[in-house]
Amino acid sequence: MIPRWADSTTTSGDLDIRLLIIGGSSCVGRNLIEAAPRSWDIRASYCNSPSFEAFAKGFPNTEAFHLDLIDPPIDMDLGSPDVVLYLSGVAPGRTADDVPLQLHAFGVNKVVTALQGIEKFIYLSSGVVYLKDNRSAYRISRALGEANVLGNALEKGFGYIILRNMEMYGRYMPEHKIYRKLAEACLRGDRKFRITGDGLNLLDTMHVRDYTEGLIKVIESDVTNEVVDYCKGTPVTLRELAATIAEVFNHSELHVVYNEESPTEDVRLRLSDRRMRELFDFAPRIGLEEGLGIWKREGLL
Repeated sequence: MIPRWADSTTTSGDLDIRLLIIGGSSCVGRNLIEAAPRSWDIRASYCNSPSFEAFAKGFPNTEAFHLDLIDPPIDMDLGSPDVVLYLSGVAPGRTADDVPLQLHAFGVNKVVTALQGIEKFIYLSSGVVYLKDNRSAYRISRALGEANVLGNALEKGFGYIILRNMEMYGRYMPEHKIYRKLAEACLRGDRKFRITGDGLNLLDTMHVRDYTEGLIKVIESDVTNEVVDYCKGTPVTLRELAATIAEVFNHSELHVVYNEESPTEDVRLRLSDRRMRELFDFAPRIGLEEGLGIWKREGLL
């Protein structure tokens, strides 16, 4: 694999920011590439989304490349980016237990080993680390991923930002996410929708436009060596979310049925966006109804 930044005489001042996105084909990655300054020089990886190559060709400052972190090339060389944004991951409960560990935790070590140099490593973690009774492989993998970022930063001497991500929604959202499932049920005219749990678990409501604006501020900032909750800070219950989506998507006849099984992530806590405001001068601005309206007009994909 030939590194894009093989010329050591090239500085970030010449190219603004050399950004390496691990997991660029994700919802977050695609939205960030669309919103990022065109002066950035971006390399973005994908694994199981071959259509990402065509997507990236629409942005002259972006190069897509294939990367399987579970079985990477022995001679993998990721060059010398200024900033690494680590997005690779799988959703809770979506795959075998060892896959989250490979992607969320040990993939960090593989990426760092393949770098020639780095100034800042941004790791997208999850608020699931706060769920003290959650024993899932997903939660364990996120905690280990954070630990591996900290260990590598100490050993290699680069700065880090760990973002403990909560829910966001918007264009390119994966089909398994509850926001999209509810929206599609409304668009189809479904009369009944079943949800696991009592519907009182909390979901953050940050629209992806706000989300990418915050990421850009984190990438451009000189702030390092911080662990920060990344959220809007005004969550709603799943029941409230379902009712709002039904209203925005003009399907008041949708009947949501709840059962008593435990949801994949039973979030009953509320995080604060205070540190994001203090460190990066960022606060989400788009309300839930406004954001759902934007998403509806743009199309779910």
